[in-house]
Amino acid sequence: MPASATKTKRRRQKKRKSDGVDGTVSTTDGATNHAEDGEHAQEVGTQDQQEVGTQDQQEVGTQDQQEATPVKSMGSHSVETAQEAKRRKKMERKLLKRQSQLPSDGNTKHDPSSTLRLPEVPFANSAPHSAEGAADNKQSKKRKRNKRASTAQPHLANHELAKIEQPPLDVTAMDVDSNGPEVKTISLEHRITVPDHLQSRQQMPKVNGDALSADAEEPKLALEVDDAQPLVISVGDNARLKKRGHRADRKSSKYQSKQWTISEGVGGVFIDQDPILTADDQHMIVATRAQVRIYSRATSLLVRKLELVPEEDGAIVSLSLLNADDSLLVVATSRGTVSIWDWTDGTLVEVCLAGNGLKEIVPFSHDGITSIVAVHETDDKDTVKVFNLATGSQDAEEVAKIYEGRDIERIQFFESAGIIVISARSRFEIGLCRNFLAADLDGNSFKWYRLRLPANVASFDARIGPDVGKRLLARLDLTMGLSNGDILNYTDILPKLISREKGRLAEIEPQKLSWHRNSVNTVKWSRDLTHIISGGRETTLVIWQLDTNRQQYLPHLSAPILNVSISEKGSAYALRLADNSIMALATANLTPETNVSGLATPVYGPLIATLDPNSPEKLLLACPAAALQPLRQEDQNTFLQTYDIYMDSQLDRQALTRNLTTVVNVDPEGRPLREPNVSRLQISADGRWLATIDEWRPLHHDLDATHLIEETQARKHDCEIRLRIWAYNTDQGDWELVTRVDEPNSVARILSVQANPTKPEFAAVGADGIIRVWQPKARVRDGVRVRDARGKQLFTWMNKYAVKLPLHGYEEAKSAALTYSDEGSIIAVSLELDRKGTQWTHLLDACTGKIVHSIPDLVTAGERCLAASGRYLLLLSRTFCVYDFVASQVICRTELAPHFHSPESSRFLAVNRFDNTAAFALSRGGRQSSYLTVIDVSKLDEGPVLETKIPGQTRMLMAHVATTGFVLIDGFHQVRTVKPPTSSRALVSLNSTAAADEPEEVAKGLDRLFGATTAVSGMVNGDSGDQQFLLADEPQTVTGQGLEEALSFTTSEQAPNMEGLFERIARAVAIGA
Repeated sequence: MPASATKTKRRRQKKRKSDGVDGTVSTTDGATNHAEDGEHAQEVGTQDQQEVGTQDQQEVGTQDQQEATPVKSMGSHSVETAQEAKRRKKMERKLLKRQSQLPSDGNTKHDPSSTLRLPEVPFANSAPHSAEGAADNKQSKKRKRNKRASTAQPHLANHELAKIEQPPLDVTAMDVDSNGPEVKTISLEHRITVPDHLQSRQQMPKVNGDALSADAEEPKLALEVDDAQPLVISVGDNARLKKRGHRADRKSSKYQSKQWTISEGVGGVFIDQDPILTADDQHMIVATRAQVRIYSRATSLLVRKLELVPEEDGAIVSLSLLNADDSLLVVATSRGTVSIWDWTDGTLVEVCLAGNGLKEIVPFSHDGITSIVAVHETDDKDTVKVFNLATGSQDAEEVAKIYEGRDIERIQFFESAGIIVISARSRFEIGLCRNFLAADLDGNSFKWYRLRLPANVASFDARIGPDVGKRLLARLDLTMGLSNGDILNYTDILPKLISREKGRLAEIEPQKLSWHRNSVNTVKWSRDLTHIISGGRETTLVIWQLDTNRQQYLPHLSAPILNVSISEKGSAYALRLADNSIMALATANLTPETNVSGLATPVYGPLIATLDPNSPEKLLLACPAAALQPLRQEDQNTFLQTYDIYMDSQLDRQALTRNLTTVVNVDPEGRPLREPNVSRLQISADGRWLATIDEWRPLHHDLDATHLIEETQARKHDCEIRLRIWAYNTDQGDWELVTRVDEPNSVARILSVQANPTKPEFAAVGADGIIRVWQPKARVRDGVRVRDARGKQLFTWMNKYAVKLPLHGYEEAKSAALTYSDEGSIIAVSLELDRKGTQWTHLLDACTGKIVHSIPDLVTAGERCLAASGRYLLLLSRTFCVYDFVASQVICRTELAPHFHSPESSRFLAVNRFDNTAAFALSRGGRQSSYLTVIDVSKLDEGPVLETKIPGQTRMLMAHVATTGFVLIDGFHQVRTVKPPTSSRALVSLNSTAAADEPEEVAKGLDRLFGATTAVSGMVNGDSGDQQFLLADEPQTVTGQGLEEALSFTTSEQAPNMEGLFERIARAVAIGA
């Protein structure tokens, strides 16, 4: 063929493709088009094997064009190339394979371009915007080039469209990629098994240790949430879509990179149940509301997790090992889902439903059938029922309702003796069925005996004697801890109850033990029934020797004891403490063998937390000593917990104020003492300094002798307030107190503290309207710098300046919010003086403290949040307002929906300075959900980039300090990370501010990693010529220790995903250890 003819042919083909993209077809070529398309249809195959549309149009055209315009055929000179023919035949084979696997009623369609479904909008005058957005031609061509379309269709003639019936495409029939993403979350809703018998455990494939059914959902990198659906749980760079009736196409996962993702929650509170020690003494099993965790007793490391979706299956409320097979674990949720797991390998054996409102279960097995005794809780009454699980259907078989009453708290059941023990406030109900295993159960099978007590039951434990089967009536020993601190023991109580009922015995006298001052949280019989183990708020484990009437103590534990369990061999005790930790002790010497600590978020009051700029995986949290059982319903944050949100484990815990852990915690009259409370916590931009505000207020009865109860003005100033500045000790890995300032704002409370984003500096505003700025100063004695034993320079913190804000006639401000601009040159502060008056926002020069501008009514009355992003100031109250620093005007104002105006509603605002995105979370009072909205501050006219509903009330929202995205803590004590579609990493280096003036700080070569180069410190003069304020640390040698710390994890469960691992290594290289 001549070269000119070839060029002409290429130009014509290019023109025809351009026409196809534009959605137009020349009418002069209509006859030829029909003829050629008819021939093309014959090449493809029969009509029942074809689908409507062309591949080019599907990949290039928009969805609206597809709906409005039928298939556009090519021009009259269309020639199918060899590559196109090969691609067409390949798609034909795939379509034939999929059609052969389609169910008869399948109607599921998959659209890779579907946008994000959003919940109801939390704004009164705005509409939801898709987080995905519309795809432009460039992105469409990229998808075409990578062949990422989820469905491909052969070329068909227009006159054939009406004849061809398009078969429904069910993505559930697609093959699962064996190299697919790691899946950690398992939903039980679509996994109701029909045992045959139990359908054998080998029929269930496993993914990374978790069992998946044959119809397990496809992984998908996306976030699709609506009001009725749970979150997409992200695992590493991949995620699973948990949505009813919808399956995601594996090939469409990369299309979802345009959407934001929310990770699965880490942390959580261990449920109120005794820890389980396995029979081999090698493992310990505990549970949170969404996970069952198996820990190694020898290393305290996580071995395996069994995950459920609480939004679908309900929160975990009870779990227990099956007596017939101790490798099987029975787990029950609040929505009635009962699942049986093989905890040794993470296989899900069986799932069935036992009714909503499930509270507690006791499993047992008889004649190869697994059954449970279950407690259901309703509004007016509680019931105890017996269910058979292996029924061949998704619903458990209800055998009998054996009890109905009120206020059931706990039960214990012994199938061998036919005895059930129920505690209900100040009474016990003991049921006896003499031939339980052989009898046909009904409502009258049990004979009930009641035992009344002088106080409410706080805990109890029952044991059956070893001579079961030899006696006509089994021996039942019962011990109980009461709310008044007494312990009552009843030995062989059944004959006494029967004699009392027949009138032969007037009263049953127990053995009474007294030591606890408060409620006995837990009490247990030893395996040989010669000892009793008890624990309460005294942070002391007490072992009672019944034969000698002596006690043995293990005092000074970290928190009150909530639960105690004893191993099957009696060689270990497992303690659940009120600081959300679990400890296993050896019974021989009472030394700890295993220690597992969870996130100790306080139950009451606001959450005080921040992220470490040098180690973004470290969450710094102010927490009380007993987070789960505080002495009173008020803030008492006395400890600092350092928690790794990647490894889901506690790294460190230290005291921030004086506390009552190792001293007597009550006064001479028995009233609990009050501890100081850390109300504010901020970390400097370089991560080396920590500022805390703690307050202590004496109890009212302690001031009776001073006659200050009626003096209102004096009562306002009876609070001790201290500002503490801490320095991070890299050798010890903890914080050292370097400066303490008593009454930093005279007698006024500190309302807000913020750190300068560019240098070590803190600004604090008090209720008296005074802003004080604090900076470090090198310690000098006789003209010589003071150094510590390691040769490092010591510093103290000084007040740089104080500025009085106008209070407009009011005595003090009720609340305040404060923030720095991105470059640290402006301080913005907003004071609430009166709920009906003008709400002022002031802008100050951060260098001089001069008020340069005051703007009224940028916020409304009540709590408010401030944050800066570039040239904009963001303010969130009952309205969301954006103020332009440069133009000095409001450019955006949006009012929140009315149900977010109540005082019980919470509002949080955070700005990520790496991509200028802002996130705010809104929660309604009494609702267990929150609305999360993310906007691009530079593109306000485009609306939110993410707007969704998440489970649990948001208690803290923070911007990620080393990359794009946000971190939030919900009301379920779980930490979640919110990530954008493209994670543009911005590594934070030490002394990043000084690096602008020091070129040697920017270039970090390999010699920095091995200690050949030292960092340079910078010092500048303050307001007075004789004061020097610190900007950077003293010269220090950088070693490769950071790489070792970045890779310091010992098991695969504790290792982060590839993205987190890359962040750790890159940060260690950039910071230089």
